[in-house]
Parts: sequence; structure tokens; C-alpha cells
Amino acid sequence: MENNVFYPKVKRGQTTFRKIINAATKIFYEKGYANSTIADIANEADVAVGTIYIYFKDKYTIYYHVVKDFQNKIRVHLNKHVKGLTTRKEKEEAGVRAWLMFILKYHRTYEMIWESLYIDRSIFEDYYLSFAKSYVYSLKKSQDELNDVDLETVAYMLMGISNFVGLQVLLTKKQEEIDVDNIVKTVTKILNEGLFKSLNK
Repeated sequence: MENNVFYPKVKRGQTTFRKIINAATKIFYEKGYANSTIADIANEADVAVGTIYIYFKDKYTIYYHVVKDFQNKIRVHLNKHVKGLTTRKEKEEAGVRAWLMFILKYHRTYEMIWESLYIDRSIFEDYYLSFAKSYVYSLKKSQDELNDVDLETVAYMLMGISNFVGLQVLLTKKQEEIDVDNIVKTVTKILNEGLFKSLNK
């Protein structure tokens, strides 16, 4: 994949590269991969079609980098909201809320992620595998709070909770901040009485 992309070293080129990625994110987000064209992306980025081909080999290459960039955007958003928190319970509560607020802003997040399953399964698998790996790394810092459990399983379990309450927000139109707060309270209550029960003794 690296051979199919030109990473500019000068500031002007880097600005153009970022414009293309941002434009492609918007186009793929709004139209989906199949219904998007290089011309659509060029028009949104306000660059010539030929300019895009200076940086990217084809639409797939752009898509690959858009998904990676979107994945990074999610991680930055979540990390920002758990930064400074000390206990696992605090981090999970803040993390679920941050994810739901992200979903409220980017309604087609699931479509962007899951669409990759049909475009290139390896992108889809990499998204969840790398996210889980990062989650396990974070959980290891709380190992004293999570005794006698497999951290990889815990990571996928917690990812699953966030994943499906995110779907709850979208499918049931619970798109007010008060709805998010109520969902987070319920998730926290269940975790406190289950996974984190020992911490309440």
C-alpha cells in the first residue's frame, strides 16, 4: 500500500494531501465507497483530478487511508475523554459516553467501518484487531483492578458493549444528550455489579 501513495515532504504538498483525505472522508461518508468517484473527491477538495493521482494510485488507495485516518480520529477522541482518569471504572464510563457522543456527530460511522468488510476484509479485521490490542494495553495498566480475567476477552466484551449501545442510539433515535447520559448510567451500573463488583466491596 505504501508504494501506491506519495507522501509529500513540503508543507504545500502536505496541505493538499490533507485536503484530499478530508474531502474523501466526506464523500465516502455521505455516498459510500461504491457511489463515490475520484471526480467527486477532486471537486470536494477543489483540486484537479490529475492532482489526486499525484498522491494516490486509485480510489481504493484513498479509501484505505481514509479508513485509517478515521480510525485514528476515533482513538484521539476517546483518549481525549479518558485522559487524566485513574480508575478503570472512570475510564469505561467516560469512554462509553465519548463513543456515543462521537456517534451523534458522525451518524454513518458504522457504515464506514463495516463497509470495509465488503471492500477489503483485511481493513475490517485490522480495525478491530488493532483497536482490541490498544484496549488490552490500556487494561494492563489496571490489572490490579481486573484480577483472574483474560484481558483480551475483557477488551472485546467492552468493545461489544460500546458497539451495541452505539447502535441503540442510532436505531432507536435516542439522539439527545440526556438519552446518552441514561444509557451510560445503565452501562456503568451493570459493569459495577458485574465486572467491577469486587471494587465496591
